[in-house]
Amino acid sequence: MSFRLLKVSLVLLVSLASTSCGEYELLEQQNQAKRSADSLFRLHKDSLRGVADSFCLQTYDSLYTVTLDSLRAIYKRDIEKLIGQ
Repeated sequence: MSFRLLKVSLVLLVSLASTSCGEYELLEQQNQAKRSADSLFRLHKDSLRGVADSFCLQTYDSLYTVTLDSLRAIYKRDIEKLIGQ
């Protein structure tokens, strides 16, 4: 009986050890992918900054207008609620 319990315990231990090894390998792969992405970003940061700046310059006026209109609508609704009380 004790030998059977030892066998079952050994099988459980081996299966748990093998699954945890896979988790560590996956974590290491994820960390390596993050390091690679960070390296690529640092390498191309200057060119990305130029693209982002030109996009911001192109869309600033329209986004500003939309934002201002949204805030006015919110403030108008709040004022009407206060007046209606």
